[in-house]
Amino acid sequence: MVIELIDSIRNALRADSRITSKKTIHVATQDGTVTLHGVVDSLDEFGIAQEIAESVPGVAAVENHLSIDGEVDTGPCCPQM
Repeated sequence: MVIELIDSIRNALRADSRITSKKTIHVATQDGTVTLHGVVDSLDEFGIAQEIAESVPGVAAVENHLSIDGEVDTGPCCPQM
């Protein structure tokens, strides 16, 4: 089930023409929570990737740790410097 869910999310991300980034988006999941890591080209793509992942059946929540064009996501614990 986990591999199928990850494949479904990856396929949905690849199929959406709004994701124009040539960079890789890594997808992981545990207990229905999906985590996105990688780099996208814009804030729009950041949000679109999350929307796409949330729309896949079987996804309960999405943790979006994508970076935008090289900006580093330090997570909720650490403010960006």
